[in-house]
Amino acid sequence: MSRNFIHYLRNLLTTTLLAENTFNKLGILLKRNFILVAAILMTTTQVNANALNGCLSHFLKGKPPTVVKSSKITSAYTEICFSTFAVNYSHLTKAPNWSAEFVTPQGLALARGMKREDNFHEESRIPEKYRSLLSDFRKSGYDRGHLSPNGNRINKIDQYESFSLANIIPQSSHANQNGWREIEESVRTLVTKHRQPVYIITGTLYLDSKNQRKIGKSKVYVPSHTYKAVYFPNSKIASAYVMVNDDTQQKDVVSISQLQ
Repeated sequence: MSRNFIHYLRNLLTTTLLAENTFNKLGILLKRNFILVAAILMTTTQVNANALNGCLSHFLKGKPPTVVKSSKITSAYTEICFSTFAVNYSHLTKAPNWSAEFVTPQGLALARGMKREDNFHEESRIPEKYRSLLSDFRKSGYDRGHLSPNGNRINKIDQYESFSLANIIPQSSHANQNGWREIEESVRTLVTKHRQPVYIITGTLYLDSKNQRKIGKSKVYVPSHTYKAVYFPNSKIASAYVMVNDDTQQKDVVSISQLQ
């Protein structure tokens, strides 16, 4: 993980991370020919949440992240409400920009009793010409990686929804099955151990435009990194995890002590 990127992320998170408006704004910025995506933590702003009106409980204070339309990746997207999470899906990358969920100890108790059933499926609510396809992932060399993880799902309907390709990215198998899985499990452990709910935003980063990888006939973008930002409203504690999407499994935790 480059020091410049970690310094960049820390600068975005510093000073406002402990405030209750932690997830009020998700900024997606274009710089030259590559895209920087990070949680920009700002004061509460009025947002256009028409598409997400049915699932505002997934967001802190009912405020979805505001997408800054400053690049091709954010100029066109579809936002979708699912049972326990929401997704912002880019028409350019044909992959989710971010997912958001509110996870509780009670919900995880239900999730632990769920047997995994893989039901990957194409998302009919995304316009067909922008939709990623199951065939895009076949023999691509990448796993179908969740943003909002299967391990957080509380019932069969919720689990089925998590396998929508609107919630799926091309992910290194080493990352998906090892380092990223450990990050997901560590968040669940914190929720269960401390008996506190958590707001989570999980997203994609595209930091290498010169070597931007794409898969399938739909040309689904492969993220260079993934991130997960978590906020515990009861204790006002937050942190962020960032991981390279390759076989190196490089990851970093931006902790509260580091931010301070």
